[in-house]
Amino acid sequence: MYEAVVRIRGQLGELVTAVDPDGVSGRTARELWAEFDRIERLGAAGKTLLARRVAATHRADRSGSRTAAEELARKAGTTAGTAKDAVDTSHRLADQPELDQAVRRGEVSPPQAALVSAAAGMSG
Repeated sequence: MYEAVVRIRGQLGELVTAVDPDGVSGRTARELWAEFDRIERLGAAGKTLLARRVAATHRADRSGSRTAAEELARKAGTTAGTAKDAVDTSHRLADQPELDQAVRRGEVSPPQAALVSAAAGMSG
């Protein structure tokens, strides 16, 4: 699986390098934007789903990451709070199969999933 993800990342990088925003019609720009948005959601979904495994296998490292959230935040260039939300959401998705599948299909973004899964956890 790792090799396939690396290959796709390389192909996507080549496509993004070739994007000429001024060389496409408005319609094409909108269509491409929508596809890149879906790709972004799917990438974020993969990160969210894997966050619980990263957390389960985390060890304090030389860079000073005491928690998995700190490690993920450092790697993603985000806050520890945002990374902790991803870890928490990942854990909740394991018990919320319908929401898990919507995230995997890119229908629900990870931030939306965080809100929905937290609310469902409170009511269930």
